Amino acid sequence: MKLLYIGGLEHSGTTLTEQLLSSHSRSLSLGEIASFFSPSHMQAYLRAWGDHDDVRRCSCGSDWENCSFWGQLTHLNGLNSDLPLVEKYAQLISFIRRQLGDDVLVTDSSKSVEALDALRRALRREAASQDRFGLILVAKDVRSFTASMKRKSGGKGLLSAFRSMNYWTHANTKWLKVLAADPSIPHRINLYEHLCLDTLGQVNGLLAMVEEAPLPSLDIANTRSHIAMGNKDFLMRNRSRVRYDQRWFTDDAILLAYLINGPARRLNHRFYRMGQPLAAGLPKGSPI
Repeated sequence: MKLLYIGGLEHSGTTLTEQLLSSHSRSLSLGEIASFFSPSHMQAYLRAWGDHDDVRRCSCGSDWENCSFWGQLTHLNGLNSDLPLVEKYAQLISFIRRQLGDDVLVTDSSKSVEALDALRRALRREAASQDRFGLILVAKDVRSFTASMKRKSGGKGLLSAFRSMNYWTHANTKWLKVLAADPSIPHRINLYEHLCLDTLGQVNGLLAMVEEAPLPSLDIANTRSHIAMGNKDFLMRNRSRVRYDQRWFTDDAILLAYLINGPARRLNHRFYRMGQPLAAGLPKGSPI
């Protein structure tokens, strides 16, 4: 089995990265597995969206109980079980290996450091020698991330922008500390800006981590996924193309906050230096 774990912050391109990877013919995209396994998250999910007809529907179009994948794993749903996350991951890995064999590429976009730790512990318990694992740390330019948070929360002004940049800095520093503490983790930094400039090249670089052959092209409209909480229209729209929101270019509050927030600015530059290189013929990655 080959497994790519997608970590990083929300509104940074994690969902898009998984969607692009699911273009691979052997890919099985499972979305935020740890969230589906979490009792607290699932209870909050139902409180927020319980009035929607398709709230219990997988991205394949079937209800969870009738889904060809999750239908056999309903006992792991956070609404049905409070088993430790490591145990749930171990059962999931065992099921995938039994049902789909070793020639499958699984993507998990659970995002968090804690879920990554649980997954790796489960892999050590269940894995065979032929397994391949890779961590994709997805990051977005702090200015673009701040603009996304502004649209989400409605926050305005310099203070709001500064707080979003501090949040971005703290969370991404935590990820870099994880990588520094365990250099054995196979990983790539995947910048959203680079993904927009060189989509196919970036995706193929990620596939190379688990020794998959490069794709000649991307077909986002035809993918294989079983994302338990990914069927609602607002989650699935606009996934057929890659786009970049440039509105932060003219946002004075964001630009000023960036100038005075030294830690965020330095880490932003560092990510551009660490990010997966762009394909030949495109400009070398440097801060916009």
